[in-house]
Formats: sequence, C-alpha cells, structure tokens
Amino acid sequence: MFISLNLTWMLVVVFFALAFLGRIYFYRPLLAAALVLFLAPTYLLKIANWPLAFLEANLLVLFCCFFVDKIRRGELWRFIVGLKNLVGIGYFWPAVLILIGVFLSTIFSVDIKISAGIFKSWILEPIIFGIILFDILKTRRDLTLIVQSLFFSSVAVALASLVYKLLNQLTFDGRLAAFYLSPNHLAMYLSPGLLIGLSLYFYIKKPHYRALLFIAHCLLLIALYFTYSYSAWLAVSAAGFFIGWLFFWSKAQKRKKRILMGVSFLLLILILLASQLGSEKLGNLLEWERSSWQSRQMIWQSANKILIDNWLLGVGPGLFQQYYLDYQRFFPIPYLEWAVPQPHNLFLAWWLYGGILGLVGFFGLIFYFFKTFFSAKQKSSFVPQKGGTSEDAPPPAKDSGRGQLLSIFLAAVIVYILIHGLTDTTYWKNDLALGFWSAISLGYIAVRLDG
Repeated sequence: MFISLNLTWMLVVVFFALAFLGRIYFYRPLLAAALVLFLAPTYLLKIANWPLAFLEANLLVLFCCFFVDKIRRGELWRFIVGLKNLVGIGYFWPAVLILIGVFLSTIFSVDIKISAGIFKSWILEPIIFGIILFDILKTRRDLTLIVQSLFFSSVAVALASLVYKLLNQLTFDGRLAAFYLSPNHLAMYLSPGLLIGLSLYFYIKKPHYRALLFIAHCLLLIALYFTYSYSAWLAVSAAGFFIGWLFFWSKAQKRKKRILMGVSFLLLILILLASQLGSEKLGNLLEWERSSWQSRQMIWQSANKILIDNWLLGVGPGLFQQYYLDYQRFFPIPYLEWAVPQPHNLFLAWWLYGGILGLVGFFGLIFYFFKTFFSAKQKSSFVPQKGGTSEDAPPPAKDSGRGQLLSIFLAAVIVYILIHGLTDTTYWKNDLALGFWSAISLGYIAVRLDG
C-alpha cells in the first residue's frame, strides 16, 4: 500500500531525514549500506508527485556521498580503474547481459516512461548498490553488520505486521499483508531475513543475546505463518533443507544428527499441513474452480502467448498488465483475475521484462553464484571444527571458514528466491531487487574473504 508524502510538513521531514542520513553516509559508508538495507520497506513512501520513493532518494544520497567522498580522498580514479577487476569476476558478463536486455526491452516498449522508471529503480540502482558493497566490505565484521541489517529489517516488518494482526487488519480472505500490497509480498520480504538471520547463531555467543535472537526468529515465523503463503512456506522449507543438507550430510557429522535433522524437517512439514486441514484457503485451492492455482495457470498461459509474440525483446519492464488484458481476446474463457501486474513466475518475468538477453543473463548470474559457492565448499568443510581437518593438520584460525559459513545462508536465500519464484515474482520490486543484488554481492565477498 503506497503512501504519498505530498503535504508540506511531510516534505520538510523527508528533506531533513535525507540530510541527516547524508551526513552519516559521508563519513560512515559501511553504516550507510546497512541503513539503506534496513530501510528497504520505505520504497512504499512516494515523494509528492515525483517518480521517486524514499528508498530511491536514500540510495541517491548514498551514491552522491560515496562518490563525493572518493573525490575528496582522491580515490575516484582508483575506484574507476578498479572496476576493471570486475571483468574477471563471473558475475560481470551476466550483469552486462541483464543491463543490455532490460535496457533494450525498455527503449522498445510501448510505454517507455513506465519501463524507464522500473529499469532505474529495479535494475540500475540495485546493481550500483551491489558494486558499492564490493568496495566497502573489507572484513568479516563488515559482512556481519550487513547481515544484521537485513535480518533486523525483516524483524521490524514482522513486528509491524503482527500489530496489523492484533488489530484484525487482514485481507478479505483473512491473510496478513500488513502495509504491503499482498500477503505474498510480505512473505517474500520476511523469508530471506528469516534465513539469513540463522547465520547469526554462529556469531553471537552470549546466552541472553541468543535468547533475543530466538525470540526474533519466532516473531518472523509467526508473521510468515499468518500470510498463509503456501509457496513461501514450501520455499523456506526447501531452503532450510538445503542448509541442513550442507551441515548434516557431510562426512564429519554423526549419523544420529543426520537422522534428527531429517525427522525435524518432516515433522515441520506435517505440522504445517495439519494446521491447514479444513481451512478455507486449502479447500478452495483443492476444490474451487476459481482458486488462486487455477488463476495462476491462466496467467501463465497468457504470459506464454505474449512471449511467443515478443520472445526477443520482451514487452518492457512493468507492462505485463497491459499486455495481459489485451491478450484476453485469444482465450475463450474470461480471466479469473484481472488485476495482474506480474506474471507470478520469476523466470517468465525476466523474459518478459528483459527479453532473451535478460533471461540468459539472469541464469548466468545464478549459475556463477552456485559455481563459486560449491567450488568454495570443496575447499572447506563449512562447519567450524574444534581442531584440524586431520590428525596432522594444524588447528584453523579463529575466524577460519566464517565467510564460507555465511555463504551457506546466502545460498539458501537464493534457493528460496528460485523456488518461490516458480509461483510468484520474487525479484521485480524495489526492496526485493535490492535484497537480491545484495545477496549476490555478499555471497562472492564472503567466499573471497576466506579465499
């Protein structure tokens, strides 16, 4: 639910807030990146009639402060020259394909104004932010701060969402959406934070802090549960299984731990299924001819038809709704759902909004992410050991493997995005795009710091 900040006093508050943040950003770039990620939900705050949300204004302030500081220190040219090092990173060319694909889809779209705004907000700005992360993150402590900002942002949203639940401010079908446009979008924001926050248990040792961390995870789980987003539940469970597989299926772990992990996973699935037996949502999904599943199938059929006619360049970012309504004439049965801004599939969305180049770039990015991840896995057990890896090996350093350890949970976030992306569009929103490119950057940096 978008909120327009168009009153004079609101604009004054926005100005001073950005000025205050700018002062922090100029001197503390690491804290700046953490604050931007923590404030990601502020993309819902639109500034007057400008094509600008508070999150975007915040990002622009960060970019300005970052580059002005580089000029002040005489490091701008060094930074620009250093960008050539990105060419040797496998992420570079997929990112270039994405930029070219979405740019071409934008300039050849039927509404370049809408498409250009989305290209700026959901592609260009998140990629620039990811590049800045490459520059400012130097240590494992820096990584931990960014992870904490992602996690606590999700916790703050969960707390606000539970207030909506207590006030019974729910959707017409009794689902929790809070201030988001849909329960699924709320679930898409909570889930990555829930997963990445699990890594903090390996960094926080004091019992009372761990207790607070556990409470925070409980709040996230409760809020996620009340979204009744089955796709999110399934994707989070799969990502959790991915984490467990990496930890407990290694040779270093005892058989009892592997069995315990498997039983716990199955028990969680059974509890979720049992909680929905007899529920109206599950009944509608299985029996109602106008269920969300039936609607999605119709949306996918329409998206496939659109792609047959626009397979090379797509239709332009943000224009699926327009084409979707126009293509009703090709289907004898009326659509079950008319307000459909997204194709409810991550991969269809990339093709529609970025053309064939954007889709290939996205797959290339994911391929290299997991190639880097599993290459690092072969060099490390990922699991902190009390001693060496063998009788003759020396004990590892105090922080040895911490980067690879964190990369497990970042990989789990990408697994979640891909699996939930089968039935929802888990990228094409301001906050989701920012989180995606942050996870990609953090994944590479985490492995590099332990390389």
